[in-house]
Amino acid sequence: MENNKPSITLPYSGSIYALDISPDGRMLAIGQQADFYSTNPILTLWSLPQRQLIAEIEHMSEKSIDAVCFSGDSKFLYYVKNHEYPEVLVYNLENQNHLKPDQFKAANVTWLACAKQAPRLVTAGLITEVWNTETWERSLSLLDYIVLGGERRKAAVADLTPDGKKIAVVGKNIDQVHIYDIEQNVIIQTLDEAPRQASWVRYSPDLRYLAAIDDSGGKLCLWYLETGHRHLVEGFSIGGDKFEFDGFLSLSFHPSSKYLGLANWTGIVRIIRLSDAEQIASLKAHEGRVYGLTFTPDGKQLISGDEYGTVSFWELEGLLET
Repeated sequence: MENNKPSITLPYSGSIYALDISPDGRMLAIGQQADFYSTNPILTLWSLPQRQLIAEIEHMSEKSIDAVCFSGDSKFLYYVKNHEYPEVLVYNLENQNHLKPDQFKAANVTWLACAKQAPRLVTAGLITEVWNTETWERSLSLLDYIVLGGERRKAAVADLTPDGKKIAVVGKNIDQVHIYDIEQNVIIQTLDEAPRQASWVRYSPDLRYLAAIDDSGGKLCLWYLETGHRHLVEGFSIGGDKFEFDGFLSLSFHPSSKYLGLANWTGIVRIIRLSDAEQIASLKAHEGRVYGLTFTPDGKQLISGDEYGTVSFWELEGLLET
């Protein structure tokens, strides 16, 4: 794919741990790892159409921004600032200041996700909690950090449906995904063959699929939600040859829900067609690990960020069917 401006230069070259695009397609948030010797901008906000820096939201040393997500109305940015004790902060994008809701007390959070069509936020860490971001009341609370057989497990990750009515939690049980009805506080679907520990989970926009990445080996697990069965178990195809879904660090569904973007440890980004597992494109986008990956809301670009602080933009027009 050709792109006459494939990347942007960040003020600081720390590892990119988190990327998100505002639902209106106007802003890109980038969270990075700080170094130990100087104070650097590790959370920056960019104009996506112009690819220009708007604001440096966090300056610090010895910390990292581990997760970011925009509210569905593109008015707020939620992020995890991690040092000794991770904390979630709320940034008002219109007033360019931080909010500190009295009721909002989420401890040791490692993961965030926002509902795109409802005022709801999920925070996951010691406890997985769903919050109403208008009132900051808890809608659901699940204890996740447990010890089984002496094994210390990574905290769960979770994703909300766009309407904010359901939540999928991966890593709460050894080998299952639990999907909850948030209002009723009941499990309405269980998906088997799930990773014991997960680093990533996402619903497809049309809610046909759920995808998760195993934290230990980067294996992709994909489910077809209508049946609850695993999808594309045999891997992806390149010219008729099959390859396993292993070694991945991040994923993103295309807005059409027809494609899945995957990024791995060696800087390769792949786009897979979900109907038949055919690889549509493979890009050597980076020299290092790619922790952040996201399609733009219009589906015309795929944006990725790596461990060396490089953000790449890939033009998809003419490549994918929408």
